[in-house]
Amino acid sequence: MELDTIRKRIDELDTRIIALWRERMALCAEAARVKAASGSPTLHKAREEDVLRRVGAAAGPLEEYAVTVYRSVLEASRAYQDALRAGEGEK
Repeated sequence: MELDTIRKRIDELDTRIIALWRERMALCAEAARVKAASGSPTLHKAREEDVLRRVGAAAGPLEEYAVTVYRSVLEASRAYQDALRAGEGEK
């Protein structure tokens, strides 16, 4: 496979990944509203640990890299929820 073809396929995947990420962040916004209404904190450490375990297991030999990516995803999700709860984030 030629490098240009590989890059084109990566770009296509990136577009799909971003669409899924935006969907995930929309659900994070809903979670922020539910947490705010119930007085729950944004961070739920056990939940995050479960997510990292599940993602790592699903990634197989790429576990280390998947966990690294998902730590960033979870950090961004928390930051977004905190911003929404403070009235600063995109609605």
